[in-house]
Amino acid sequence: RIGIETEYLLCEKGGLPLAVSSSLPTAQTYELVPTVRRASALEVAKAAEAGLSVPGADAVVVVDPVSTGAVVAHQAVHRMGLQVICVWSESIPEELKGFVAHGMGISHAGVLSHEVGEVAKTAAAVRAIGANVVACIVGCETGVSLGDALAEALQLPGNGTLKSGLRRNKYAQAEAVRSAG
Repeated sequence: RIGIETEYLLCEKGGLPLAVSSSLPTAQTYELVPTVRRASALEVAKAAEAGLSVPGADAVVVVDPVSTGAVVAHQAVHRMGLQVICVWSESIPEELKGFVAHGMGISHAGVLSHEVGEVAKTAAAVRAIGANVVACIVGCETGVSLGDALAEALQLPGNGTLKSGLRRNKYAQAEAVRSAG
């Protein structure tokens, strides 16, 4: 039975979509293939407000989503229709975890606490949430090293871990720039 809410493509047998004209050749077999429907930003935002996750919505991991990172997480939900998975690094002090401006708080699709040296375990916990994770970003300076390592472990675009130390040490940054000429 074809559902009213589902969109379909008319495809040749084998899955190639057809450009439908006024008439189709006879004696050929065609298939109706349901398209994947993505949740809208409004649907994700409403679900987040209710503390629910949305099947079919992409997600972004935000490491240490405080201060500016809380704003980024809020925009990910309300402007981009992404679910947010919060990962607390081992570096963030407990008292900073509540540093979220009024009106910027969101319900997360998952909240995880990273343990020192357990990047593979944290990545596995992110995967276990079951969301389609499309990015891993850093919300606060304390999450830089973990953000680099977690993006790498999740095989997402990122800075990589080779020079993570430079991103946390301003003196080392200046020396790297100086040695590069």
